[in-house]
Amino acid sequence: MLAQCFVRRLGIDTELDAAATPISGLLQPLDPRTFFKDFWDRQPVWIAGPARRFDAVMRRQDFERALFDAKLSNPSLRFLHKATGNRADSLDLFLRKKAGWAEPRTISQLAVELHKGTLVYVAIENAVASVRSYCRSLFNDFRCPLSVNAYFSAGLDASAFDAHFDPQDTFILQLEGEKEWRLWERDRVLNPIAGYPDWKSVPQPGLPADETILMTPGDILYVPRGVWHWPRSLGDAPSLHLTLTVLMPSPVDVMLWLKDEILREPALRAPLPFSPHQHDGTGPKHAIDAALAAIAQKVTAPGAANMAVANMLHEAARTVLRNGPKSDEKEP
Repeated sequence: MLAQCFVRRLGIDTELDAAATPISGLLQPLDPRTFFKDFWDRQPVWIAGPARRFDAVMRRQDFERALFDAKLSNPSLRFLHKATGNRADSLDLFLRKKAGWAEPRTISQLAVELHKGTLVYVAIENAVASVRSYCRSLFNDFRCPLSVNAYFSAGLDASAFDAHFDPQDTFILQLEGEKEWRLWERDRVLNPIAGYPDWKSVPQPGLPADETILMTPGDILYVPRGVWHWPRSLGDAPSLHLTLTVLMPSPVDVMLWLKDEILREPALRAPLPFSPHQHDGTGPKHAIDAALAAIAQKVTAPGAANMAVANMLHEAARTVLRNGPKSDEKEP
């Protein structure tokens, strides 16, 4: 049956290798080469692990400290609730609209206020040093932009989104509580990128899902880009998970690099002769032909591919390695 083979389920029968590299620790018991060969961008993987597997990445108290160190109006804090049509709202605005609300002082009090909703802490690596260190430690294995969002859900059927797909590959790290994930093999969107296609413009797959799994603390779920999925809470106990986003470059990023290269050439910034008074009836065709020839020369120049790779690596490293969190962590 489809549901039996769509999501590969693995378990850890032995103790985790404390000396494992970051990527190996993330994927145990799979080795990285097998993962990238057989699963990356192909098939979801669900790995059941020991409950405290991700303590070194972030603990509940780390999340609580980051949350209450931030102002409720912090734009990194977003709240989604069925009452708002799952539209992202500022946490401050949501709480202040509630009658008789009291500013929460603990994460347990916050769970009561957020009942059946999900709080999203966007790019929590900028607030929690251990999460930032984790992203840095994985950079040499992925060599692309990495970011982490934290999702805190409270209440039965709490969900950040309806069924949707993402334009990037994601790893779900379950820290506290439980979360049900529904996944669809059918209707996978091929190679989505940010903004295209908009998942709201694509017909949603119907129920039942091809696979339904229950994530518990220590579990990890890899979801390839374009795979439809729908997470939701099943009980009143709060759920906390991290979503590690891995944004691999695409040929579109090569075009963006090429655009920057073109902008450095004064001749390629010149206006095209579109006015009928500027040419002999041929229109701007000759000027466009000349521009395309100059662009083709840049594209086929020796070392162009290496320059594009170097540029994308530089941008990724600048994002992951240099922008430190607001903490006492020292930059290398």
